Amino acid sequence: MGKLQDVMRVFVGAVLIFGGAIYASAAEQPKELEIGVITTQTGMGAAWGEQLKRSFILQSEQINARGGVTVAGKKYPLKLIYEDDKYTADGARAAAEKLIHVDGVKFILGPIPSAGSVAIAPFLEENKIVWFCFSATEKVLGPKFTYSFKAHSATTLSAPAITKWVEDNRPNIKTMAFVDPNDETGKSISKAAIASLKRVRVTTNEYYERGTQDFYPLLTKVLSAKPDAINLGGSDENSAALIIKQAYEQGFRGIFIHGVTIDTGNLIKLAGKSAANHYFHISPVFDSPLCPPKLKRFHAEYEARFPGKPSAFGMIGVDLLPTLVAGIQAANSLDPTKVRDALEAMKVVHSYYGDTTWGFKELYGIAHQLRVPVFITEVTDGKNVVKAVTEMR
Repeated sequence: MGKLQDVMRVFVGAVLIFGGAIYASAAEQPKELEIGVITTQTGMGAAWGEQLKRSFILQSEQINARGGVTVAGKKYPLKLIYEDDKYTADGARAAAEKLIHVDGVKFILGPIPSAGSVAIAPFLEENKIVWFCFSATEKVLGPKFTYSFKAHSATTLSAPAITKWVEDNRPNIKTMAFVDPNDETGKSISKAAIASLKRVRVTTNEYYERGTQDFYPLLTKVLSAKPDAINLGGSDENSAALIIKQAYEQGFRGIFIHGVTIDTGNLIKLAGKSAANHYFHISPVFDSPLCPPKLKRFHAEYEARFPGKPSAFGMIGVDLLPTLVAGIQAANSLDPTKVRDALEAMKVVHSYYGDTTWGFKELYGIAHQLRVPVFITEVTDGKNVVKAVTEMR
């Protein structure tokens, strides 16, 4: 009996030790690194949101294939948690609250609508959330928003760049009309673009509600001033195509300028080849010798992963996730304040557009905007031709 008890004690002790080892091993396994993504999945900007989401999906797959994100000697698989901002301020706020209070994330990418970014900026700052804004608005960069960064060609900087380029390089353009969406995005972009002009006179600055199909009444007013160019500002590609098509039908033969990234193939199809002739935009052209090699490679990988899916908007957002991950690894910590400080301290950021730096402190009071190039591309006879690569202004 005594021997049996001894055997049982040894057996039970072994089980406890083995079980404890298994528990300890499981407890030591690194959890996933969760990053919140607020992007438009329904509403007016859904096409933009889907392209951006596909880029993030591909990049997270690539990061995890390389072993994830290493922090303090541990490798964390990357997990992105997607929430829909519905292209509204309320939607963005609800998404941010859910990601922070329910999911417990400390890092966020997005949202797309400017109104959404303005709505959540104070909330994210209060909760010390490092976030990479993907909106046009300039209102979320500044000394009072120290956890906010932008790692894309913000349209309040790219729209002035292409507008100014046209003024400097097309001397026959003496007047310009502005037609923009009636929201924070449209107003931010038109204000910045108009401010960039020196020689060219603005004939009119009109706003329309997103979802408008009939632009004839608005264009009648715009064209009565006989502008040489129409600036489409923050219009989405469907609205831009309708404006181009309907302006052409009313006899306009000037040029169009568009300071946002869109699927130009779809726009040309919707507007018509003749109407879209001499349409200037900032979307990358991936078969151009001026396209950065790293961006060209990622675009090819995107097309292989998502055959036949639009990609232009997703390419503009390629630096958000990798730059955030680089900041986390540079900080060697998951503490948002340490990550913020590590991002600020980066001397070089390895962008898909080439090595670059943070900048625009003179404009925002804080250097949290990544310097990335702006493509100046003209549609001629249905083909995209890169005319220049310039800096954001």
